[in-house]
Amino acid sequence: MSTTNRVIDEGAESIVTLITLGDDMSTVTKTRKPQGKTQYLFEAFSYKSVAELGSHVPIVIHVNENQL
Repeated sequence: MSTTNRVIDEGAESIVTLITLGDDMSTVTKTRKPQGKTQYLFEAFSYKSVAELGSHVPIVIHVNENQL
């Protein structure tokens, strides 16, 4: 199985990468850049809440927020 990574969006605070795993499987990751202030826990909570209402949204696999 071959894996490819491709940056699909890069802003001032985060990088969104498409990871293609082969066999028509892929994952999108969103990573905060050093010094970025984006709060991903709220974003993940929003996706989960909207999915519970029956809407199609990205599936959150893992969230890691280093809060100071």
